[in-house]
Amino acid sequence: MAVNCRLAISAARRGAASAIAWTSAVVAGSFALDYLAKAWAPIRFMRPLSLFAHFRPHAILAEGWSGLDILALTGVGLAAAAVAFVVFARRDL
Repeated sequence: MAVNCRLAISAARRGAASAIAWTSAVVAGSFALDYLAKAWAPIRFMRPLSLFAHFRPHAILAEGWSGLDILALTGVGLAAAAVAFVVFARRDL
């Protein structure tokens, strides 16, 4: 999933530095959304929009994978792969 997100971003950017910056911004934004949604009740409903809300290593080890989490992460991965394919196919190389 994360690889597909990086693939989509790098396909859209011309330089490596720009792709790294955008990837870092997406990961940092997702982490910040998860953290703030846990800490601040008025935006708690936005937590499922964060990728970190669906990847919980401690819960996975204790209880196993949740079907909803697998579905959410797979959906994001497939959407990112589709975006990467479309953007890369339209790039002027």
